[in-house]
Amino acid sequence: MKKAFQLMAAIPFACALALGLAGCDASAGTAATVNGIEIPEQAITDDVQGLREASDMLDADSWGAYLVQTAQSPADIREQYISMRVDRELVRQGAAGLGVKVDQAALDEAVESAKAGYGTEAGWQAWLESAGYTEEGYRASQEDLLLNQAVGEYFAENAKPSDADFMEYASTVIDNYDGALRSSKIVFYSAEPDKTDVAYAKAQEVLYLIDRGRLSFAEAARLFSEDVAGAEVGGDAGWDVLSGCSETYRQVLESLDVGDASEPFVDGEGGVVCIVQLDGRFDAPRNFTSISQLPDEFREAVVSTVSSQKASEAQSVWMADLRSSAAIAVNNMPAGLPYDVDVQRYAGSVAGESADGAQADAGRGGSE
Repeated sequence: MKKAFQLMAAIPFACALALGLAGCDASAGTAATVNGIEIPEQAITDDVQGLREASDMLDADSWGAYLVQTAQSPADIREQYISMRVDRELVRQGAAGLGVKVDQAALDEAVESAKAGYGTEAGWQAWLESAGYTEEGYRASQEDLLLNQAVGEYFAENAKPSDADFMEYASTVIDNYDGALRSSKIVFYSAEPDKTDVAYAKAQEVLYLIDRGRLSFAEAARLFSEDVAGAEVGGDAGWDVLSGCSETYRQVLESLDVGDASEPFVDGEGGVVCIVQLDGRFDAPRNFTSISQLPDEFREAVVSTVSSQKASEAQSVWMADLRSSAAIAVNNMPAGLPYDVDVQRYAGSVAGESADGAQADAGRGGSE
């Protein structure tokens, strides 16, 4: 049952995938129209059937119990899926107005990549059947997914924040950056967490080369650090407030002056031995008037966050405008749909199961 709750929570994203679900019995007719485009009742029934199949709720009893536990009716479920399909249709229509469309080569590549993951045509067809897709339906679901991505990219490119927007946000986070420490590190791994002698000895030898000026810290990191990714960038670990670090690591940094390297120390409980160098310290300016006063990495973080927020806001306004200006008609729920059960029939049994469980728990508690 937990799986069902997770699926319903994921509905806004999953609606793009529901299009391809293979058919099941349902009343004919139209569930809704969006600017004259019909949403078939069968499509909504298929969506609900997909939820039931994925959550092992095909029998009426488990489906009824789910509805009771989530305080929903079949009409509520239908309304949710209609709303998702309406939004999807609005995105299609609105994307056309923006001049945004799916690149068919990218769509072909996405479908072929998915097929390749199953090795053979038989394996691919078996997965489609198990997932409740037709091949055409799966392709359509991927097209919707790519269209949503393309719309997002459109707003990312066209919703441009102002300098005032950047400053407004930066002013709210600059205190978080105050006192930030930038560092580099050379890492040595121990074979076992509680046996660091060998790693510590290696670190001491490397530190000797650094202290004698035979190697710079970055050169030593490239040659000796066992953190492969870190070695490639000369040990650069970035700013602690952006990359994160352990309390031990930060305490060591705080004891250093800029440009100094530490003695080897064990960082955390995994037997990792480090030498670190303090590369910089940021103290927030008292008179903060421009994001140019921030280090590059902080400035980039501000620009990225604000740009994403503005793009998201613009897309939300666009979507709201599409909804408010659309001619949307939702028809009444017809009788006889396969998921339309009398929820009241199951209310008592669910309550009884809960009461029995509570009594059992109380009995166990009393026996302890």
